[in-house]
Amino acid sequence: MHRVRRDIQMPIVGIVSVLATAGMALAASTLAPAAASAGPVGGRPGISHEFATGAPSAASGINAWKVSQKFQRSQIRSFAGISCPSATTCYAAGIDGTFVTTNSGTTWTALTLQPSGGGSYSIACPSTMTCYTSDGRTMDGGKTWSAYSTEASPSGSIACPSTTTCYRVGSYGILVTTDSGTSWQLGAMASGTEGYQYAIACPSVTTCFAVGYDSSYNAEILGTIDSGATWKVQTRPPGVLDLPAIACPSVTTCFVLGSLYVPPGTETEIIAATTDSGATWRDRALNGVYSGGGISCPSTTTCSAIPASGRGPILRTVDGWTSWNNETFPSGTNLLTGVACPSTTICYAVGMAGKPLSGGLILKRKG
Repeated sequence: MHRVRRDIQMPIVGIVSVLATAGMALAASTLAPAAASAGPVGGRPGISHEFATGAPSAASGINAWKVSQKFQRSQIRSFAGISCPSATTCYAAGIDGTFVTTNSGTTWTALTLQPSGGGSYSIACPSTMTCYTSDGRTMDGGKTWSAYSTEASPSGSIACPSTTTCYRVGSYGILVTTDSGTSWQLGAMASGTEGYQYAIACPSVTTCFAVGYDSSYNAEILGTIDSGATWKVQTRPPGVLDLPAIACPSVTTCFVLGSLYVPPGTETEIIAATTDSGATWRDRALNGVYSGGGISCPSTTTCSAIPASGRGPILRTVDGWTSWNNETFPSGTNLLTGVACPSTTICYAVGMAGKPLSGGLILKRKG
């Protein structure tokens, strides 16, 4: 789940990325190993990273994305995130409320307002009846919502690998609950790593990866293998300035979006992947095509990524890394903020429509 991030105070030009993916066949180019860090989740030493460039391949599935529903601005101004616990059931959340579909996107129904009286910036639904947001939780499919305790203030992204276990990130650190949100515990973090985590992905109840920046505004990846009790700094792609989004389809495989420093003083958007729990990373430059959005990977080989600008194509891979294809989205899309793929053939993206409605927008990809 993606949460729109704040600008980072670093000596670079306008970092405004979020997630994307792109590239043609992997080019054989190697960079020197990154500076030593605390190592990947298992504590192994860092290994040199691969780097590849290349623009997205020719368009494929060009008309795969269709409008599921457009909303009037009076109904909801914009969606911020989406979670799909099954191929037929999805929950789309925004500042003005949360909507649900139980018939594969044919219709969307507004749910009871959350404890704050509105909606949410992030949402994670581990089952068709259970959802957690930045504001509260529901255990009955959205009919009723209950607020969290005070130590779980609404901020940051949320990931729930089970109906009772969730992780939340933000400026306060990383919180975990194992009792359905009744209580939250703050994980131990090394000094200097407590900056801001934009997003988190949890492929299991014990293993999670979070991305953001540390107290010195350096991009960082944190990992835990002990249910959030402790978090270790992971090796990361060398030269990376910003890491605002992540998707982990397995405990060993993750994809992240970020910005890469390119000498003598420019930056480019990248997607990076690891298949060994963060010991090594491969980077692919996006040639400035993207400025952010969201990424979802329902399997270790299939991912879809969206641009926040609403101007670039949606990118998709079905082979894990080698090729990424451009996919256009319907005209009238003003902004895309989140994506969720409940299967390798079905994806939903949310955001805001352009005029005349200028309200919330939900897209669907099938096939």
